[in-house]
Amino acid sequence: MLDCLVVGGGPAGLLAAIYLGRYRRYVRVVDADESRAAKIPESHNYPGFAGLSGPELLGRLNDQARRYGAELVKGRVTALRKEGETFVATCATGDIQARFVLMSTGLVDPCPPVEGQADGCASKVIRFCPICDGFETINLRVGVYGDFKSGAKKALFLRTYTKDVCLFLTDETIGDANNLKHAGVRIVRNPRKIVQTTTLLKAVRSVPTLPKNSLLQLPRMATSLSMTTKGRRSTVFMQQETL
Repeated sequence: MLDCLVVGGGPAGLLAAIYLGRYRRYVRVVDADESRAAKIPESHNYPGFAGLSGPELLGRLNDQARRYGAELVKGRVTALRKEGETFVATCATGDIQARFVLMSTGLVDPCPPVEGQADGCASKVIRFCPICDGFETINLRVGVYGDFKSGAKKALFLRTYTKDVCLFLTDETIGDANNLKHAGVRIVRNPRKIVQTTTLLKAVRSVPTLPKNSLLQLPRMATSLSMTTKGRRSTVFMQQETL
């Protein structure tokens, strides 16, 4: 029987496995290979590292966890129950018994369609987390794309880093926008599609023209795009030339 079953093999789950291994505990990590960190092209806020890619970070953590005896397996836990003092987890390969279970399944970032983007992954021009990557947008142009409920909060958060923030709305509902107005956040409705190339991103509106001095006439800067679909939030940062 395991001392601890860790569900999820992202940085949190692997770090727990490292500590448990060093505590001489029998630990197994079951990972569905869907870590949010795997989509990070370059991380600057992981302690002790700068400019490290997500896959490289996960690889190092995997190696370190195995060094201390942690067992790492690919799979998905589909059910969890308790039988007396024992947890029983159901996987495709059978049941796993453990005295303790640590849930480290993390977050999922479903990405709305971006023309030219491969598999909804982060890239040089797209990011998913304003907390992770907001610092890199200091004094640059930032766009937040999503519904009002979540997008407005992220737009205000990103004002910490730049005064040039625009909220692109995916829905028709607008709540109290006074905080956005006072913070200088512009609101643009109904972007029709987002188009990405290697170093360029364009937001195409459903209207043919915009007034003079509108976003279409702003110079190239870095952009962040915060996306919301199916009730889940995600954030995208990108380089852009035209919105």
